[in-house]
Amino acid sequence: MSGTFFASKTIFLMLGYGVFYVRLGINLGVEIKLKEREAKFMKQRKKIAILLVVTLVLQMMPLPVGSLARVLGVFSVSQAVTVSDKVGDIRWEVNGTALTLTGQGESVMNAYGKTSYYDSNGNSYPGSSAPWGKYSQEITSVTLTGVKNIGKFAFYSFSALESVSLSGVTSIGESAFEGCTKLNSVSGSDSITSFGAHAFDGCSNLSTISLKDNAVMGSYVFAGTGLTQVIWPSESETISEGAFQKCAQIKAIDIPAQVRTINNNSNFPHQ
Repeated sequence: MSGTFFASKTIFLMLGYGVFYVRLGINLGVEIKLKEREAKFMKQRKKIAILLVVTLVLQMMPLPVGSLARVLGVFSVSQAVTVSDKVGDIRWEVNGTALTLTGQGESVMNAYGKTSYYDSNGNSYPGSSAPWGKYSQEITSVTLTGVKNIGKFAFYSFSALESVSLSGVTSIGESAFEGCTKLNSVSGSDSITSFGAHAFDGCSNLSTISLKDNAVMGSYVFAGTGLTQVIWPSESETISEGAFQKCAQIKAIDIPAQVRTINNNSNFPHQ
């Protein structure tokens, strides 16, 4: 009897331990899976956090299209990029390396100022505070339609800009194209009646430009350009200050009979 009781007790204990170890194994398995899931979740959170930090940094450091592309590795500069927005009733669009601004016929552009941007290496370079200013190292052509004027510093220091179409524009603000060293073609300039000071200052590749007879010329308007010949507006009575400062390429200047005053600081070549 005692032997049977002992055997039964032994079997009972073995079953009890078996259940315990089975439960223990299940619990350990569940715990391991939970830890694996937790580790996976933490990795995902870490990736999201890194992406958020990168996004915030990029927003604080406006980069031109090409530089931003190189940082993110999304596309090369040669690939077409389209960015558009609206300022007042003027819509602007960057498509690849072309910038177009379209107004309503009498649209007036805002005045802007100088600012600085940063390339992918953290180096700063000057530019315009206009909303399209951040693309100044990429844009090679600018076309304006239905816009009455060009605001101050609108295209200041656009280092890649080569050509400009000014259809319908009647005035150019101060330093609008100053520092555009590659600019070599300006169409529609013969409809401009007012050129602000330093409008084309430093456009060293600009060799020719047409002027309207009654155009009013600001100081240093062509300083540092590559102009080879200038026909001054026939109705103008004054040659403005610094108009031809550092214009070493000029071979001839046609001064109309109407001119009564030649500023002592006009800086004629070889003066």
